[in-house]
Amino acid sequence: MTRNSRVSKTRILFTSLIIFLFTIIVVRADAFSNSVEDQKIKVNPNFIGSEDDTIGINPDNINITTDDEGDTPIIHYIVQEWDTIEKISKEFWVPEKKLKELNKLWNSVQPWQKLIVSDNEEWILYVVKKERSLKLFSEFYRLNIDDLMTLNYISDDSEMLYPWQELFINVTEQRAYDIWLLEKAQPVLPKDEVIKPKVTKKTTNNTNKNTTTVTTNNNWWTTSNAGSTTIRNNWKSRILKQWYYNPKISNWFAVGYCTWYAAIKSPNIFKYTSATKQERPFGWNAVNWYANAKAAGFSVGQSPRPWAIVVYKNLRSSAGHVGIVLSVNSAAGEMTIEDMNYAGRFIVTQRIDNINNSNIVWYIYQ
Repeated sequence: MTRNSRVSKTRILFTSLIIFLFTIIVVRADAFSNSVEDQKIKVNPNFIGSEDDTIGINPDNINITTDDEGDTPIIHYIVQEWDTIEKISKEFWVPEKKLKELNKLWNSVQPWQKLIVSDNEEWILYVVKKERSLKLFSEFYRLNIDDLMTLNYISDDSEMLYPWQELFINVTEQRAYDIWLLEKAQPVLPKDEVIKPKVTKKTTNNTNKNTTTVTTNNNWWTTSNAGSTTIRNNWKSRILKQWYYNPKISNWFAVGYCTWYAAIKSPNIFKYTSATKQERPFGWNAVNWYANAKAAGFSVGQSPRPWAIVVYKNLRSSAGHVGIVLSVNSAAGEMTIEDMNYAGRFIVTQRIDNINNSNIVWYIYQ
């Protein structure tokens, strides 16, 4: 046998071997594919993106009551099948620890369970005085950093806090004084006061039978004529309706308060930069809004108009209050106001107020 014939025979054998192995691989692969088609592959659901149509809270499952004394608003929520403590905590901006304490929970909730999600008792609105990070702020005053982040919609503990920024802190007012977060005002020595007697003047006109009565004291005055409207400086609003409202919108005001809601409802002043972000051309406490808006060049005035922002100097607290004017009834001396935190945090109230309420500073127009 020659050398060439031996080489040729070797090539034939090698080629045949390659063909045989290729055939085996193809047959095995086909059989494997058939078996895979008949089996369900398990995939970790954490790696699969999906749209959850159960996100959010249905307002039909929320109701608002007051405590036994009728002073403190309490928000109740009916638990749904897909709810968890974590989800409810985030939706209502209440720390999980507080939610568990209010309802004596362990680690889970049951469908149709009625929960207290806010009793509005242990919260203060704090105005930042010094620039520092949230982490340093919490450490300095010995506050729970997780609660601060949850309540103020902050995702990074290194986020900077700036002077005049409003921060929502879940401590009692007394606790805030104890840790020197708030400083008590120096006592003012009382002055000698002479209590003025109640003066009543009654004038009767026999010709037209109109009677005018003027009553004066330190708290209120009333003028009543036949066919006229009674006006009181300490007017107590007539509440028309209330509801819970909590969109995820950031405008640098403390969430759930009157300033936050008034900014949301005033897009011509606090312009939206995205669906969830707003500009803040002026700020500070509600009582300062009129002066700050005027200084920033916005239109202001003394007369109520629909969609104007009404500024109160002392309604719910010394920090003032703001709301939106919905309509004005000049003949009756009344206007319809819509505001948040008149009855409680995140609670929107529509109410009738007196145009001549002495607590009104003036109006900001948009």
